[in-house]
Amino acid sequence: MHYGIAAIVLCIVVLASAGVFYFYNNKQAGEEYQKQTSAQGEQTTEKTTPTLQELSLEITQVKLCKFIDDSYNCDEIQNGLFNRGEAVYILADVVNIKQIRQDKGWLIGVKSSIKTLDPRHKIVLSLTGTVSDSADYLREEIKLLHLKNRLQTTKEFMPGKYTSTIIVYDKLSKKSVSREVAFELR
Repeated sequence: MHYGIAAIVLCIVVLASAGVFYFYNNKQAGEEYQKQTSAQGEQTTEKTTPTLQELSLEITQVKLCKFIDDSYNCDEIQNGLFNRGEAVYILADVVNIKQIRQDKGWLIGVKSSIKTLDPRHKIVLSLTGTVSDSADYLREEIKLLHLKNRLQTTKEFMPGKYTSTIIVYDKLSKKSVSREVAFELR
């Protein structure tokens, strides 16, 4: 069996489809980021909800799903059992992201990565993506950020227990948090 080829195929499929990160509230792109960073005088005030900023960045839940739709409805697989060749969807909910209120809206900056190990503890997937850059502005303050990942397995994957680690980094607060989720391929 060629696990290396399967891992490459997996990475290509995941790079093409995973990292589809969505915000609970609508996102408004900050197209003037270049101007903003070169101009020194923009007024920035941190008018966030004090209790939200005092809390730590947290991944509140992680679900294994057969599918996740655009509204984040998850066809959850409670026992974590998947067949080789099936897609494994992972939905993670993140709270307490630092947000800064500016004239254009709420400024945020979040990066996410996922690493999946096979039963032999070899990496079969390692992917980092930017959920939002420091150039991203939201119209409203967000309370909950959904991260949706898709891991396409193949028949060549070894049966057994796989472990995925999700890491979220908040660039504004300079805090990170991680969470593991295990699933089994049969």
